[in-house]
Amino acid sequence: MKAFIVLFACVALARGGLVAPVLTGNSAQHRSQDIIGNYNFGYKEGHATGGTFRQEAGDAWGNKVGSYGLQDADGRVRTVKYVADGHGFRAHISTNEPGTAAGGSAAAIVNGPVVAKVAAPIIAAPAIAAPV
Repeated sequence: MKAFIVLFACVALARGGLVAPVLTGNSAQHRSQDIIGNYNFGYKEGHATGGTFRQEAGDAWGNKVGSYGLQDADGRVRTVKYVADGHGFRAHISTNEPGTAAGGSAAAIVNGPVVAKVAAPIIAAPAIAAPV
């Protein structure tokens, strides 16, 4: 019986191991509003795999200015800055992701000319039967 208990204890220790701490990250938020209708709010949260953020300010007439985005653990950041007012919604998107650098997109060839490669025709010489 004692051998069984010792064996069970050894298996339990081997299977249990050490538990790594869970990194939950951090966050912060703010909010304010006055009696006229002006407001301001935002948050930012971060953790081991990246984070997100948002902030916005608005007034009593419905005008809004803000931004939001996210950051990946490898350093890539995507941000949207926007304005919404009497002239409509306008947004500017920026990122540092690979392959998104600005270029001469107006000069890009979307559909190039169709060039079909065709093999040269095989022309067989006429076969003339020999007289019998």
